[in-house]
Amino acid sequence: MIITTEHQKISPFLNLPIEILARIINYLEKISLKEVDELHQLKFARATRTRQFLNGRFRHYYSALNDSEPILTSLQSLACVNRSMEKLCRTWLWKTIKFPSSLPVPIDTWTEGILPKYGESVQSLSIYLSVHCLMSPSKVSKSTLYDNTIRCPNDCDKPTIKDIKSRIAKLNPVSVIRIIMQCPNLQILAINLPDKPTPYQPEDVKRLENLLIPLVIRLPHLKRLNIMSSSDVSYREEIASSLVSKIPTLQSFSFLGRPGNPIPSSSALRAPESLSYQLSKLEHLNELELALPHFVDSRWISHTWPTKLVDLKLILCENLSLNDLYKFIKFFAPTLECLSIAVGLRHLDNLMHMNQDGFETDSDGEDDIFNSENDEGIHLNDQYLNHGSSWAENHRLDLPRLTQLTLFDAKPYGLLKSFQDCKDITWLVCCQPDWTLIEKLVNSRTWPCLRFLGLETKDVLFSRYSERNEPTMASEQQALFADSCRKAGIQLKVMQNFKMK
Repeated sequence: MIITTEHQKISPFLNLPIEILARIINYLEKISLKEVDELHQLKFARATRTRQFLNGRFRHYYSALNDSEPILTSLQSLACVNRSMEKLCRTWLWKTIKFPSSLPVPIDTWTEGILPKYGESVQSLSIYLSVHCLMSPSKVSKSTLYDNTIRCPNDCDKPTIKDIKSRIAKLNPVSVIRIIMQCPNLQILAINLPDKPTPYQPEDVKRLENLLIPLVIRLPHLKRLNIMSSSDVSYREEIASSLVSKIPTLQSFSFLGRPGNPIPSSSALRAPESLSYQLSKLEHLNELELALPHFVDSRWISHTWPTKLVDLKLILCENLSLNDLYKFIKFFAPTLECLSIAVGLRHLDNLMHMNQDGFETDSDGEDDIFNSENDEGIHLNDQYLNHGSSWAENHRLDLPRLTQLTLFDAKPYGLLKSFQDCKDITWLVCCQPDWTLIEKLVNSRTWPCLRFLGLETKDVLFSRYSERNEPTMASEQQALFADSCRKAGIQLKVMQNFKMK
């Protein structure tokens, strides 16, 4: 659509300063995010089963593509006003894409239609690799027909909206290459490793490296790398290390694993192949997130780390002892601003055999850290709780720039006591808090700058903790505590199902 002078006169909205238009678009983007779920329902209701001739036979799949009038979000509707508005909205419209996408659409629609036009606007990309990425190139089908669609036999019922995430087809190597090659300005890349029912083998790792390394080295603007593994991938450290070693300008790294038995550290990689070594050499690294990484152990404190890290998340690093965890955090003390911690159940035994200085003591192995006299849950005994609290009291951390702190298991470890000297904390979230301790610390103005206090009443990480015997505040005491927070200028929020920032 060509904008004429006359059209511009009757559309004063289009003549607003670019800064104002940008703020309007940014607001519409937030509205559009809230519209997504409802619109997905409407769009998927139109999904139809179609068929294509492949390898000598017709094969069926579901696709949300159709000839009906498109269902648009508020931001997409604004972009349709004219070409100038579409160009202005383009940054927001294509800033983030994810595969498999939220609705089943043949991948060729993206690689042959959308990305050739708008791929340069994509800044964040998330891809879920299919098991085909582990196969020999000679065995991988060159067809991308079913990628990002839902395959179905002739008598298949139409999947529900809840089925999409689990049934939509992941990407084969051809699709992965096409997508990344058409997004040269990526700043964030998230890779979900292929699911495989059997353990990874060295040849699997080699094929993944041969696929991904040539692609990431072609991304000069890449700043953040996220690696996710929903299956038990024994070689995931090697995969992550290989990729990190090729991105020296990386500023942020995240690894999200899955629950399982920790891998013995003796089987882990050694420098310079180890992930810890490669990360420690990144001069610009300022964010590090490690969740359920079985390869994180004492090696991680053997390197000299850059002191530019501002955001650190350590979630269930069960091969990292509490003493090593303490030392690891101290590496980044001068610059750390945001810290999230969840130590694991494996550390419970360690605490029982440490003295207050953190050194292990002799034990006959008969100490029981749990009281499990009934079937209603497993409760930590008083000896353990008191010992953990003493350990934390004697391991205080001085983090002069720390402003945000999240402790997913603050009560069992008394870890709050380790942060009493961090006087600039403004945002604090505790899961399973020790109500008596938190009330004492807050009322004594331990953190004079505190402005937000979130208390998660449920155990969000460990199903082994029963709530039956967890001490809670009486309603009158809660009211008094809330009033104390209000008078101190602290926003108090008691939450359930807290999501990490």
